[in-house]
Amino acid sequence: MGKTRMLTNVILCSLLGLALYSIFISKEIKQLISPDEIVTRANFSLASEAPVYYLSVDDKEKLLVEKCTSSVGWTYKWIRSESTIIVYVPALIDIENSRINLPNDPDSYMSEEQLTSVLRDISANPQNFDIFVTASTIESGHLKSVYSVDGDLSGQFVTYASHGELMEIPVEWTSIEEVTRPKLFHPKAFVISISSSIVLWFVLYFILLQKRKKELSGR
Repeated sequence: MGKTRMLTNVILCSLLGLALYSIFISKEIKQLISPDEIVTRANFSLASEAPVYYLSVDDKEKLLVEKCTSSVGWTYKWIRSESTIIVYVPALIDIENSRINLPNDPDSYMSEEQLTSVLRDISANPQNFDIFVTASTIESGHLKSVYSVDGDLSGQFVTYASHGELMEIPVEWTSIEEVTRPKLFHPKAFVISISSSIVLWFVLYFILLQKRKKELSGR
């Protein structure tokens, strides 16, 4: 009978530890069983080859281009079951819809590959380029900003807005899956759960011991 009670106590303590640990990692468990979970807060990095560039204009109307390397400061939404991240960040360059003239052929525009290469060069060596914004407007239909430029480059840069037609970044350009991967082992939670189980075991053992003594003394 004593062995049966002892085994029951061990099972109860183990279940308590498991329940506590499950509570501690409930968020991670939810990620495992809910593929449509929405991620909005984790900071992730962008691959070096990801063509994501931020456009700004200084006080001298000079166009500045910065390569985006992480999502710090971004507002975005990613549904785990989808392959793209929706970004609510204004001034990210819409490479597909920008129209920058070829230097040797003003009647033709750069391809996306050519423009991406130029943006990479500008962000890496801004001192080598003098590009000035001559006018800026907002497209009424898509709420995108359009910057007319002249200088080393001429034409129009288009940027995304924080609403309207938004930028979508492929997940494979980012580390978001890695940084949001469920972490099922948490040392602190594990120690607390084990400690709680041991304390409960000692309490139950003491109760059983006192009960056993009373049974023996009553004989």
